[in-house]
Amino acid sequence: MTPYTKTLIGHVTKVETGAFEATLAEANEGRLPRIATQSDSDMSGQPGSYVAIIQGDIKLLALVKSIQEIPATSGNGTRKSIKLIPLGEVSPGGVFQNGIKKFPVTGAEIHTVSKEEVESIFVKFRAQGYSVGVASADNSIDVCLDPATLFGRHFAILGQSGAGKSWAVANLLQRAVKSMPKAHIILLDLHGEYSWEDNDGNRQHAFDDKVTRYIDARDLEIPYWLM
Repeated sequence: MTPYTKTLIGHVTKVETGAFEATLAEANEGRLPRIATQSDSDMSGQPGSYVAIIQGDIKLLALVKSIQEIPATSGNGTRKSIKLIPLGEVSPGGVFQNGIKKFPVTGAEIHTVSKEEVESIFVKFRAQGYSVGVASADNSIDVCLDPATLFGRHFAILGQSGAGKSWAVANLLQRAVKSMPKAHIILLDLHGEYSWEDNDGNRQHAFDDKVTRYIDARDLEIPYWLM
């Protein structure tokens, strides 16, 4: 993993079990806050980017949730404050592990991260072939998940009208069928978004016809005990 040199951009000011807060360094402090990305633009504190939290033998990766201006501790100016979502720990060998066993305290350093460090979050799932998209901070990084864990528990896709909920569902299932061709998936399509008839009366699907079976709800018999 890339050594942490000349990458300090701020310090932790608040620690909770599921959220941290930090203030970013200012240019007049000798360090210009900067988070390196694929385009190498000034992305310091941008929501969706990643940072490292370092204190002693503690090394964590966190996701920037939000950024705001707060009153400066001295003078009448302001400075940037970011809220962070801790993701997991990084071992001395550069291996990422979900969850946190040792929490930092206030004063811990906030550092920029490299592409390799961000990739460490997803690399252990890459062999399973379930890539659901790319990282917003760097679109050259594939976001890979464990499909068994994802579909083995309840989760929801939420958003306003037009946000892309239906597209997200189709994307997750299309990629699941591709990586797990023998999986059995039941999709209750109440609004005809994933299977429909075209103007010629032909049945169309959002998924490969070879692996899709359409069942009309009127032909479906459900036992009373299942209701």
